[in-house]
Amino acid sequence: MKLLITGSTGFIGSHFVDYALSKNNKKIQLYGLFSSHKSSFREGCNYVQANLLERERTFEIIQKISPDYIIHFAGISNGSSDELLSTNVIGLINLLDSILLLKKKIPTVIIGSSAEYGYQGNNPIKESAPLHPVGFYGISKAAATLTAQSYFIKFDLPIAVVRPFNVIGPGQSVNFVCGKVVFQVSEIHAGNRECIELSGNESYRDFIDVRDVVKACWMLLMHENFDKSVSGKIFNIGSGKRYSQSDIISTIEIITNKKYNLNFSLNASPEYVPSQISDNCIINCTTGWKPEISLKQSLQDMLDLTASD
Repeated sequence: MKLLITGSTGFIGSHFVDYALSKNNKKIQLYGLFSSHKSSFREGCNYVQANLLERERTFEIIQKISPDYIIHFAGISNGSSDELLSTNVIGLINLLDSILLLKKKIPTVIIGSSAEYGYQGNNPIKESAPLHPVGFYGISKAAATLTAQSYFIKFDLPIAVVRPFNVIGPGQSVNFVCGKVVFQVSEIHAGNRECIELSGNESYRDFIDVRDVVKACWMLLMHENFDKSVSGKIFNIGSGKRYSQSDIISTIEIITNKKYNLNFSLNASPEYVPSQISDNCIINCTTGWKPEISLKQSLQDMLDLTASD
């Protein structure tokens, strides 16, 4: 059995490879598509360099591997509108068209984003909520979801979409709030910084550990009744709780038993999404999945990894 992972060396993709390898199933052969980050290679995964925007090359690779399962993590969260729409939508179209050429039913999970929802108020967000993306990242992910649903309806491809909320955990980039705070705390401990500097917006987000996310993705992809219970559906993946930047810092202060000076920027951009929180009912009812890793444990593990680097 061949399992293809796109974006296999990215933040979530590399954690998924780790989780798949931990299953120690000799019957599963892992194939990881990557465009960069060779340092993220894991022994036991067959890596293939690929750019999904190269349509014919993508066809060639998928034909050669002929996977039995696919999970699609490849994409970008930052860039120009052209880059976001091209990578997150056209790259997906090329992947799905290559699947069509194989002419076999391949359970496929596509990674969406809570950014597709935009602001929905303070109540937990259900998958049926209308899409109100604010920036081009959310727009590109919403377009990708609609693309996946179109291929499910038009070509009967067995496809599901998962929408993780704010993913955190060991190895997260400093481009995201938890990664930024953890990095700055490590610099303070090293004597290279005096305070934590953040945006002045006190918004609330649903933070979910990457290891909980990949477990949820695995449970959906490997569901024994994928066609009837998973295919064609959208699944939120979140903690079901919401936290502010102040909550993150106070949690780290508890972990480290230290107090940190804070400097909130007064030139922060307007906050168009002041709050988000996930409703996890559908994935819980479908797979039994529940988040297991607390915000405190996530931040502890992130701090430990940073300290060991």
